Amino acid sequence: MKKTFPRHSFLSAIFLTVIAGGSSSALAQSIDYGSLETLFGEPVTTSATGKPQRVSEAPVDMTIITSDDIRKSGAKDIAEVLRGVPGVNIIQSARQNYDVGIRGYDQPYSTNILVLVNGRQVYLDDYGYTNWAAIPVQLSEIRQIEVVKGPNSALFGFNAADGVINIVTVNPLYDSTSDAEVSGGTGDYRDASVVKSVNINEIVGIRLSAGASKAKEFKDQVNPAEPASERTDPEKNAVNIDSIIQITPKSQIRLEASNSETKQTEMTPIFIFTKGDYETNSLKATYTADTAAGLIEGTVYKNFLDTSLGDSLYNQSSAADIKQNIIVTQLGDTFKIGPSNTFRVMGEYRQNMANGTLFGPQGSFIQDSIEGLSGMWAWAITHNLNFTNSARIHRLKLSREGPMDPSSPLKNGMFDRTITKPSYNSGLVWKATDDDSFRVNTGRGVRMGSFFDFGASIGPGSTLAGHQILEVGVPNVNPTYVTNYEVGWDHKIQPINGSFKADVFTERTTNETAISSNVIASPFAPPFPADFVVQGDGNIGWSRSIGSELELKGKVNQNWSWGINDTIETIHDHYSDATDTKDRTPKNVTNLHLGYQSGPWETDGFVYYTTRIKQLEPSANFALPIPNVNVPSHISLSARTAYKIDDATGGTTIALSGQELQDSQSETSTGLETERRIFLSVDHPF
Repeated sequence: MKKTFPRHSFLSAIFLTVIAGGSSSALAQSIDYGSLETLFGEPVTTSATGKPQRVSEAPVDMTIITSDDIRKSGAKDIAEVLRGVPGVNIIQSARQNYDVGIRGYDQPYSTNILVLVNGRQVYLDDYGYTNWAAIPVQLSEIRQIEVVKGPNSALFGFNAADGVINIVTVNPLYDSTSDAEVSGGTGDYRDASVVKSVNINEIVGIRLSAGASKAKEFKDQVNPAEPASERTDPEKNAVNIDSIIQITPKSQIRLEASNSETKQTEMTPIFIFTKGDYETNSLKATYTADTAAGLIEGTVYKNFLDTSLGDSLYNQSSAADIKQNIIVTQLGDTFKIGPSNTFRVMGEYRQNMANGTLFGPQGSFIQDSIEGLSGMWAWAITHNLNFTNSARIHRLKLSREGPMDPSSPLKNGMFDRTITKPSYNSGLVWKATDDDSFRVNTGRGVRMGSFFDFGASIGPGSTLAGHQILEVGVPNVNPTYVTNYEVGWDHKIQPINGSFKADVFTERTTNETAISSNVIASPFAPPFPADFVVQGDGNIGWSRSIGSELELKGKVNQNWSWGINDTIETIHDHYSDATDTKDRTPKNVTNLHLGYQSGPWETDGFVYYTTRIKQLEPSANFALPIPNVNVPSHISLSARTAYKIDDATGGTTIALSGQELQDSQSETSTGLETERRIFLSVDHPF
């Protein structure tokens, strides 16, 4: 149920301003998306430039996954929802362990993607990756997921080197969402979730959510040599509170807090299974005001991470632990000069610290501070031609304090670095006709490096293949750049009530780093023991990718919907070690969807085809070098059928859904073989 606000409400002021071209990207998170969808007749985004736009009019390559898409997918995880998006690559190594890449380069602990929930980063800075199971959001409270492909650091912020996945939840002030769901399925799967919205006089909106799930881990492994002792049955729990307070007709404050606890089997970057035990917490406050100086927004949030990784990560006698926290402060202003020029300036400061056995002895820690300054200029050249430019400067200060293992070749002084790097985005969009939009865009994204890149310090005392090892990071590792050039065409096809979308791109990745490339004999001089093994994690070279993404979808009458998309990508890499991104990226991915709806019935089927890839092979003995093995081409089938009982029960929906229906077990990676999963769900709005 959507709320209707007074004529002079904050929403009205914001809406009139953003239509004219003035807003900030973070402010867009408090926009009434439901009203904008009604106005535009389709899902809209405000995250790229701050103003409401159809996807076809945004200066970036974006796909929007709606709440309807999420429901019809039958997915139980956010990563599964992303599987059908062109240009997105999914690796599932265990039941709850997913890695997501955009336009290739996917691997365990995949980096380079900025993942946001209502403007707050949810990727983890220790390894610089996203634990998808630890995101404290229930699927039923997501309004839309925006998948932005290509480097977008200047528009979206830190770490958006390959792309952005922006999760937008329903607005606690403008939307009324109350829902409870329970599910059970094969593999002893069971979950329950509840979402409740409360609105007080249209001045205070609060949304509460909580969910929990458990299951049995997949049984069989592709490589029987990997020990089953390092598998654990997955489970996750999450709670979230989101509130907006209307302070004045032109100002709001938004307060958010969350907690998640996750246990899972996971594949590490060196292709060894381990048990992961995660707890995340977050606090966030945002103040937004429409002033004479423009639309001003200030945000501050803090993320906490407490992680324990199981014994077999390096056959240690005790689990490795990581404790990490980050504080982020942002201040932005969006204003207009004349009728055709909109400007946005934003400053950001980040303070980040981590400690634990992965970063050295007790009492030691690694930290960085990052300062960012960005500016955007959106120029409406004519009513159908828009030019958007954005630039950002990133400045990172790195340091380390506390004791260093006496066997380590590294010293604290080696971490005293300041790195300053720029990024940019530029996009020209021409709406040639009511049905055709053309886009030319380019961008340069920056990944400044994770704490593991800079400062891993594991051992000695850990053993691998009978060797004592000391693993260290590389404090002088350079940032990774991704530069792309892209052309896109969006075309509405009225006869099929659908659309066609085509994108052709080329990207170059410079100063690539590798966590999982080699384990090499220690390059450091004696007196280090001869059997020490050091895993280098430095810059290894560059690569170039060329690809295309095509998508066609439509409807037949009011009952049938269908869609097909195809991604082709070729990568040429030039690395100084054995890292192989060209064969780890599928050359072709094709996704199909067919849906039918009639009265209370709703049925959807999905086909996902992925060509052969190569991955490193997990091994308990960790034979050197780690072999690349083939993962065969495979087809995955998913489906969902649902029946909505009449309104006398409040619209309760009973759904039967399944994933990997084509076979009882399937080899989709060098991790655990994925199993056929079937779920029965009951969803009740209240």
